[in-house]
Amino acid sequence: PQPASESTQVALVESTDLLSNYPNPFNPSTTIEYRVEKDDRVSVNVYDLTGKLVTELVSGYVSAGSYNVTWNAAEMPSGVYFVAMQVGAQTSYRRMVLMK
Repeated sequence: PQPASESTQVALVESTDLLSNYPNPFNPSTTIEYRVEKDDRVSVNVYDLTGKLVTELVSGYVSAGSYNVTWNAAEMPSGVYFVAMQVGAQTSYRRMVLMK
């Protein structure tokens, strides 16, 4: 997993959000953007359609700001995946489509 401190901080923000990944559909990698309103512990994970954890992209404490992390799914089969971001008690989900 990528430590949260290795994500790219872009700017301070006013809300906590999981933004749409780009590109979507993608092959083989996509960039996932997220914003954190205040310093907090953040996890960003990818799941398959059955709810099985595919990969942990971010796990750790981050400062308030905007971040992005890239998921390279070259070893994964085509299909629908979900990215989940958990910050405190809040969890957000987005759908991603891998097309090979």
